[in-house]
Amino acid sequence: MKADYWQVSSPADRLALSRRRAAATATEIRSWFALRRPNPRFVRFAGHFDVLEAVLALMHDRVAGEHDAICGDTPTGAVHDRCRQIEASLDLVRRVFGWYRDKYDQRLVDRVPLEKSSLLVKRRVCTR
Repeated sequence: MKADYWQVSSPADRLALSRRRAAATATEIRSWFALRRPNPRFVRFAGHFDVLEAVLALMHDRVAGEHDAICGDTPTGAVHDRCRQIEASLDLVRRVFGWYRDKYDQRLVDRVPLEKSSLLVKRRVCTR
């Protein structure tokens, strides 16, 4: 049977792990925007990106800021529970980001082969 993480790690280690996960989420979001903004396929979405990036940053910063409320004298189990709650909230930020990322990244797919194949099917059906 697998031991609970709080039984094998100190509160400081658990808090550091949670902070690293929060930092990784922020880096992933910033990197995606930095990669997509200069892409010509996304130029018309610059305004969307400004708003979306600001909202995601606000969500992330509020959630990640909860780490600061964890004191050094907080009992071990409470630190682990609070970090788990914070990470659940970060998962929500990741899911919101992921939904938008997937919608915008659909524009990276070249649809020309699909359109050509649908025209061929249409021609074959119409000529029969």
